[in-house]
Amino acid sequence: GRRKAITCKVRNVHDKYGADIFRSGRATQPKNPYFVAKMRAKMRNQLYVPIDVVRDYKLELPPTMIIRDSVGREFETKVNKWSNGTTWLVGGWRNLCRWNLVEKDDRCICEFVRGKCGRVLYLQIQVLYEGSNSHRNNK
Repeated sequence: GRRKAITCKVRNVHDKYGADIFRSGRATQPKNPYFVAKMRAKMRNQLYVPIDVVRDYKLELPPTMIIRDSVGREFETKVNKWSNGTTWLVGGWRNLCRWNLVEKDDRCICEFVRGKCGRVLYLQIQVLYEGSNSHRNNK
C-alpha cells in the first residue's frame, strides 16, 4: 500500500533555560536556580514557574513572594500551586512588565535569590530586550 507522509508541526518551543542567551554572551548564567520566561499573550498577570526548576532545586515557595526588577522595584505576587504540580506567580508580573517596557518577544531571566540571612526567597528579574544586547534603560 501507499504510505502517507507524516508531517509534524514544529512549534517554536521556548527554551526555559535560555542556553542561546548565555552562549551568545548576552547575559551571564545565574548561580542560583533560575528559568527564562516570556510575557504570555493571554495570562499577562501570571508567570509560569517550570515544574522541573522547583523539583530539581527542591524549592519551597512561600504563599507570597516578591519579584524584583534590575533597578530594585519590588512587586508582590501570590504563589498559586495547581493540583497537577504546576506553579504560577499571580499578580505583580504585569506591573513589572509594564514598568520595564517588556514586549512579547523580550525574555526575562528569573532567578530565585535568598535575602539576608538566607530567609526570604525572592525572584530577581533581568529583562533581555529582543534585538538588543542590553537593557532599554542603557540606550
